[in-house]
Amino acid sequence: MEFLIEYSKNDSDYVYWAGCHEVWKELLQFSEKDWTDLRIDIAEWDELIVEVFIECILYGDRDFELKATSKLIDERSAILCSIFSIRDSFGIRDNIIESTHIFTLGNKNKLSELLTVRNWAVTIEKESDYKIVPILKDYLNQAIENTINQKNE
Repeated sequence: MEFLIEYSKNDSDYVYWAGCHEVWKELLQFSEKDWTDLRIDIAEWDELIVEVFIECILYGDRDFELKATSKLIDERSAILCSIFSIRDSFGIRDNIIESTHIFTLGNKNKLSELLTVRNWAVTIEKESDYKIVPILKDYLNQAIENTINQKNE
């Protein structure tokens, strides 16, 4: 993710609009170990880099000629759950919460991480004026149900 880190510091707009291509090309080559290492690395990244990475994950396939392979769909969902669990920034969490439909697409989500997302959503609504659109809650609950059902199969 050197590309992401270097350009995010100097020209995050480039990464948002054109560089997502580069991020996706690299992600398509990732092994299981690379995904594990990425989770560790993300915990140490600056918030701006994490925000740019989330944008790449969420929207990087908009012009990508290969589109998301099933592996990348699973990993995309799982990495967003992980980011939510390891980063406690409201901005990062809000960005991910607004895209909970992605969680319903993946088959590698960890139940504990999905529950962290749901618990945060419940807490933030109780403790502030922040409201989550009901369909996003539905997506999150569907992802939790899917994950529970996968474990039981």
